[in-house]
Amino acid sequence: MVRCTPKAELLFYMIDLTRWLKLIKTHCTKFRWWLAGILLLAGHAGFSQSLILSQYYFSPSNLNPAYAGLEKDIFLGANYRSQWRNLQSPYNASVFSVSYPVYVVNPKPQHVGGVAFSVSKEAAGTSGIYSSLQGQLSAAYNLRLDEYRNILVFGLQGSFVQNKIDTDKLQWGSQYDVISGYNPGIAPSLGTLRDQVSYPSFSTGIIWHHTIRETYRRKGFKNHIGLAISNLNHPNTAFFTDYSRRAPLVLKASGGLTYTLQYLQISHQLLWVRSADSYHANFGTYVTYRLTNIYNTDPNSVKLSVGSWYRWKDALVLSTALQTSKINVALSYDFNKTFLHQDIPTGGAYELSVSYRISRKGANSRHYGIPLM
Repeated sequence: MVRCTPKAELLFYMIDLTRWLKLIKTHCTKFRWWLAGILLLAGHAGFSQSLILSQYYFSPSNLNPAYAGLEKDIFLGANYRSQWRNLQSPYNASVFSVSYPVYVVNPKPQHVGGVAFSVSKEAAGTSGIYSSLQGQLSAAYNLRLDEYRNILVFGLQGSFVQNKIDTDKLQWGSQYDVISGYNPGIAPSLGTLRDQVSYPSFSTGIIWHHTIRETYRRKGFKNHIGLAISNLNHPNTAFFTDYSRRAPLVLKASGGLTYTLQYLQISHQLLWVRSADSYHANFGTYVTYRLTNIYNTDPNSVKLSVGSWYRWKDALVLSTALQTSKINVALSYDFNKTFLHQDIPTGGAYELSVSYRISRKGANSRHYGIPLM
């Protein structure tokens, strides 16, 4: 047996330390991407049950269940969002929404509310390590404060959420060897981690809507303001069986002001979301111009909308859309400026939305409708 001198022991120690530093350097970049993914997922969890889209006006019941009462037509909408494409952990979201107005004959058809259903799917992480599937059912009741100018809408919503993590695609610290690095043959100790968690969530909301119908003397004008509260039951969202993580209340305030100026329709919109210590603010304007039949004598005229929004300390959003009385197609792009932009170029986000409306008999004679695009 050869006994090492103190200098030899120090040399072996330095060699061993060099191996560790080399290992750390080799996996530092990968670790940075993993850390970025974890931080992004953590940010998403802070707004659980509160999927926020740039074109949120194509899926209004996700913001406030009371919006189901303002839609005068049968509405079908779909959104697709993709962001952080420059990361190895991109984020994708898809939403499909259906809204159905409720009328009663007394003696004429009267719009008393509506129901809405939406299903959304989110995926994040390399190869979709994290995914979330959510279904929502909303119901709204319209309370007329006068003949047509003022309406108070009350809404309720029930959601079922299923979150998943593909544990087979995760890499754990216990699976790294000082010599060979990551070794998938080493079985990690997952403890009480579950790969799936499901829970119900309940929300409520209210909207006040005011409108002045258009006549030959004055142009149309309408505005609205709404407030919604999500996670009323504080569901447990934790993936660990021995740990409880109750979802905080999510407060959502939205409002808008729309008016007509000659051949243009101008709409200002505001969205504010608050959850625990996190908040989200989005405000902007879109302008709509009639490409055909500028005097609005044909309900099938084609309109072009162009808008710009600013999401506070996060992104500038540009949007454009082509509309008819039935079909609406919109495309937007987010110029992101996130907390990762200095070290990791996350890239922007694009969103595509398509909607289709089926007009109800007598609905066109009403003087109010959903106050969004």
